[in-house]
Amino acid sequence: MPMYRKFLNAPQLLRGWFRLSERARAAAQAMQKSLNQLVREYIERLAGAAQGEAEHAAFEARAQSAGGQLQGWKFDREEANSRG
Repeated sequence: MPMYRKFLNAPQLLRGWFRLSERARAAAQAMQKSLNQLVREYIERLAGAAQGEAEHAAFEARAQSAGGQLQGWKFDREEANSRG
């Protein structure tokens, strides 16, 4: 497609984005939030989910490689709470 054809579609593309943003603003207003606030929350949730998954995978890898060297030790509530 020649480059000039892409620019001919620009006004139509902008109108589509404008309509989409207006519908999104109306939806945000119904939630008593701004569109900017919703976008920020979405990005934070998306980034936080990815970060949480990465941290979980790293923890799991460390736990698996540790080998569990308890050598028969078991948790004893009385011993843990003793004040001696």
